[in-house]
Amino acid sequence: MPEQQSIAQPEADRRRRATEHGEGPLLVLGAAGTGKTELLARRLAHLVAAGVAAERVLVIGSTRATARLRERSEALLEGAYEELWIGSWETLGERLLREHSEAAGLDPFFDVLGPAERLAMLLDRLDQLPLRRHEIRGNPAGLLARLLSRVDSLKADRVGATSLEERARSRESGGAEEADRESIQRELEFAEFYTAHDRILAEAGSLDQGDVFLALDCLLAERPDIRRQIASHFQYLMVDELEESSKAQRALLEALASDNPNHLYALEGGELDGWFANLHPAGETLELEQRFRNPTIRFWRCGNERAQAQAVAREVEHLLAGGADPEQVCVLFADPANQGGAVAGAMEERGISFHLSGPTALLQRPEVRDAIAWLRVLADPDDSAAAARALTRPPIELRPGDLARLTTIARRRKLDMVGGCEAALDSPQFQPEARERIQAFLKLYGAASAAMEERRADVFVRRLIERVGLRRQRLFAAQPEVAERLLGLSRLAELATAWTRRETHGSTRGFVAYLSAVAEAGVEPAGGEEPPSPGSVQGMAVEAVKGIGFDHVF
Repeated sequence: MPEQQSIAQPEADRRRRATEHGEGPLLVLGAAGTGKTELLARRLAHLVAAGVAAERVLVIGSTRATARLRERSEALLEGAYEELWIGSWETLGERLLREHSEAAGLDPFFDVLGPAERLAMLLDRLDQLPLRRHEIRGNPAGLLARLLSRVDSLKADRVGATSLEERARSRESGGAEEADRESIQRELEFAEFYTAHDRILAEAGSLDQGDVFLALDCLLAERPDIRRQIASHFQYLMVDELEESSKAQRALLEALASDNPNHLYALEGGELDGWFANLHPAGETLELEQRFRNPTIRFWRCGNERAQAQAVAREVEHLLAGGADPEQVCVLFADPANQGGAVAGAMEERGISFHLSGPTALLQRPEVRDAIAWLRVLADPDDSAAAARALTRPPIELRPGDLARLTTIARRRKLDMVGGCEAALDSPQFQPEARERIQAFLKLYGAASAAMEERRADVFVRRLIERVGLRRQRLFAAQPEVAERLLGLSRLAELATAWTRRETHGSTRGFVAYLSAVAEAGVEPAGGEEPPSPGSVQGMAVEAVKGIGFDHVF
């Protein structure tokens, strides 16, 4: 880290100038690993030491970067302070809008819905959506997730449904060729979908994340008094990882800078230095050159995904046995939703606490997959994959050979897996131990099935976790990953509670359908990312690791 390593004198002078920078705009350029986040924390501490109230400094960044920034700021600040305005764009944007909701013409109790909540809302209204020219192909969740992603991208670029329609109409009136007409019609239909999406959210008194910054943009443009109030309240504003911001988010910076230019932006590179020069023609730029991370790189060749997962888990186990800090070990994935499950399972086999983050990462955790398998087979006894997992995982642990025989019986007699279990009890193919395990499954299944129709989803999920023994088994397992596994199960129960709160008349089957749609579409369940429990190896998407340092990365 910068505070622990020697720094060349010219570089040290530049860092000191940035830390002690007072009035006016400043752009700090630096590649990954040059300590920009640390510099922002030190500048905040310097401002507070110089007499600026901590709550009058607004610091914005990505979710993961601000966690590190807050931690360092709290460590560097001396004395008491009222509060720290350090947070992600999403958190701080929502907070600012909520504080001025009346001026923005919004209900102060508006909800900001994530992709999973919006997906569930649209799936319930599928027949109301204009999708004639979009191919569902038996996967409405996947199609809607892609359309929602595009809506989010357009809002981030400050492009509304009306502007999108006008562009398509312009192409249409310009004498488009035959080959382009279908594309234009699809774009017009998407503009209709965009409008319907916003209408459905408005009817529910809700916004999406893009709406937050579009609403702030309108508010600051239409109410100069509010803009001046916010700009004067925050004497200084700092942004970490400016390159991660959207046009809609930067519009907020532009509006506030017109009344108070005391802004410091940390930027890795790209085209935004031109944006800074246009916004602050007299602004100063400092470039950091010394990097504090210089990793050793090795390459492995593995036969398949399982072999790769086992190789990573084995190497991590070796590192931890040698005294490595598990919190300084990270496994990166191009696609955590599809690749994370194998590594999570391999880590579990070795008793290594592993926290997988990213969209649907929660649903890839072994203990959560176990619970969902029970939910799915209870909702649909024909779900053979879910039944197989419920049968072979704790607490039943039917052997693979017995599962194969059970599956054969079910297929030959054209039964679902539950019916196959009942038929298997009379079959001479199974040893007494296997029969006992099958009987234990049927007993748990029967009791849970009877309760499923009688209880709310949140109550049922919590009772199922207790009845099947998933939580109890983890609670009494003398292994280091227990805390992380319990967090996963608690998070699943919280998802059920949040879903029940939204869908007051929904059934447990509806909640299972929601989970399946979220997993299938690859979107993050409502509630955001949970922090890993202490002592956990972390797994995340490649793009999410930006701004975070680890000693060992796979």
